Amino acid sequence: LGVYQELVHVPMIIREPGQTQQKISTETVSTKNIYQMVLSTAGVEADEISRNPYTYTEAYPPDNVIRIMEKHEPELLKN
Repeated sequence: LGVYQELVHVPMIIREPGQTQQKISTETVSTKNIYQMVLSTAGVEADEISRNPYTYTEAYPPDNVIRIMEKHEPELLKN
């Protein structure tokens, strides 16, 4: 399976109050980490549900995955 670069390389800009200098990071992050990062930056402690790594995850709708597999790897869907 492939993913378009426009979907995986999305810039994110964050400015904290009082920030005077910029920082550029090339570190790869996941969108499922954004919620926890915002809480941390705001000085708010996450509750147990918020810390659960499965609370916010990326997912492909099942129909999309099946269509992609039918097109590119149909033998994987055969019984």
